[in-house]
Amino acid sequence: MKKSKPTEVRRKMKNQKNKPIDKIKDGRISLLKWENSNKYGEPYTSFSLIKTVMKRSEDDPSKFEGQFFNLNGLTKKDLKAIIGLIEEMMEGEQEEEAEGWS
Repeated sequence: MKKSKPTEVRRKMKNQKNKPIDKIKDGRISLLKWENSNKYGEPYTSFSLIKTVMKRSEDDPSKFEGQFFNLNGLTKKDLKAIIGLIEEMMEGEQEEEAEGWS
């Protein structure tokens, strides 16, 4: 599988309601950064992971439709946990490959 280079598409969308303040994209996966405030007006940051999956249209098989899979409301702590899980998974895969299970 060809690994794509991160395409750092950063779009600052300030002063627009319900828009992320930053976005990074790598292929069909995007990470969005949001600025929010709680009911007391205190600011906090959250993140969303989005993956776009294309499928053939049921009405017209020559056309493709995009579907989005979202994980919203993630904190920096959540992102660190996700990174840790991915690293742990990758270590397991490398050990299996070394043992001849690939």
